[in-house]
Amino acid sequence: MNQIAHSGLFQKFVKNMAGNHQIIETIPATTTIHNFSASISPIPPHPHVPKRRQIPCKLFRRRQIPYRMVKFGSFETNVETGYKYAIPTPKEECSKSFQLGVSFAGGYAAGILSAVVSHQADNLVSFLSNAQGATVGYAVKKLGMWGLFTCGLPLCIFMIGTLTGAQWGIYDSFKVFVGLPTTGAAPPTAAVE
Repeated sequence: MNQIAHSGLFQKFVKNMAGNHQIIETIPATTTIHNFSASISPIPPHPHVPKRRQIPCKLFRRRQIPYRMVKFGSFETNVETGYKYAIPTPKEECSKSFQLGVSFAGGYAAGILSAVVSHQADNLVSFLSNAQGATVGYAVKKLGMWGLFTCGLPLCIFMIGTLTGAQWGIYDSFKVFVGLPTTGAAPPTAAVE
């Protein structure tokens, strides 16, 4: 949950600097900057973990960059698209519980996209963790491109989709609890003079 709140604050900071008219461009940019900086921080060597286990750990941590970019970059777009095209009632007229359901659905869709984007790296990390002395090239050759991209993908989609949907649902539930609107608010309109 901390990464969601931290990313939201970072996005708000960048949006305020760029102006609200550039919301579509700032969401992926802020997500990229925030998650890239979080993912490239060095992992200190752990004296009790064998060296061969530390390399997959570094690769695993780097695979978080595209995963988080998609997770954070697509959630708001998914929710706003749902309100715009799939739900005939304006958001303001929907109950809070319905809005939280839309947040869960938007989070679930973001989780599906995140799973599809990061699954290949998950398969590589799993293979490298279990095969002593294996290289990335050997892992790709052994798994094959089809296996690399699809082995275990349905289960991954189910798990990450459910987890991400729950995370965003909890996040928006907290926002409702403290009196803030749920995700998917219409961008502010320009004042008419």
